[in-house]
Amino acid sequence: MERSCENQLAVDLTARHGSGISERNVTANATLNKVMNPTESTSAASLRELVQQSCPVYLLRHSGCGDEALRRWSERHRVWHGPEHLRSLLADFADVPVGDERDILSLAALYHDAIYNPLRADNEDASAALLLRHAADRTNRIVRRAAEIIVASKWNKVPADTLTWRFWEADCKPLAADYPLASRVAYERAIFREYQWASWTTYREKRAEFLRDWAHRFPQQREGVEICLGLLEGLAELRPETNVVWIGCEAELQHLSSSAIRELESIAVGSGSRYVPDTVGIYGLVGDEQ
Repeated sequence: MERSCENQLAVDLTARHGSGISERNVTANATLNKVMNPTESTSAASLRELVQQSCPVYLLRHSGCGDEALRRWSERHRVWHGPEHLRSLLADFADVPVGDERDILSLAALYHDAIYNPLRADNEDASAALLLRHAADRTNRIVRRAAEIIVASKWNKVPADTLTWRFWEADCKPLAADYPLASRVAYERAIFREYQWASWTTYREKRAEFLRDWAHRFPQQREGVEICLGLLEGLAELRPETNVVWIGCEAELQHLSSSAIRELESIAVGSGSRYVPDTVGIYGLVGDEQ
């Protein structure tokens, strides 16, 4: 979802950290987020099966095209924009009657985040272009309509038609008022983790700016946005009965592994060095007096 947030943050933050960064180097979360999962291959197989059952893959040039899209969804720098987001969208569209509209929605879901680089502002256009390259017939009505929805998923303006609204509802569900609080906390945390290469102060400023703009553009989600703004400030009013634990700390004070620091530095010089532990500032230790 968060495409508009990515666009705004990419423009604002890349200006600070430089833009000469290739897509393959966007691995800030490679060490931070990668957890060795013994069922990973099974999960990938089940997602492939779900896509084959839910999406009109017959519209693609060959099976390798769908496999490429799924490999992109599993890139290591993704947290929110990963396989579970795709699963959620396909599940939401399962109740749409079988036909062209369902095919359009599911194909748009498969490709709308296929290209995701948090340092760039053209992810939607690139994802739509990937779909058109993969299509057996790029003039096919279902393919072209799905590509239009993907471009619209920047969500920088109100959807212009019913089908795009339907995609918006599923894609932007975490900002809805009735989204479960525990899930909303996980969502905000996941978005934050995808921007570890930016300073916490800058991230918090730009994230709050995005959320306020979003509430103005989509007032029907104002209540949900206000909750997200509260989470951004530290979950001060979290209900005690909610089964959520979120350790609030400034990103600059987190102790990351040396490999994570190196990966951050590969993205933007200086973005990793601020995480190097300082025994005085972090652990309260002092050296021996001379």
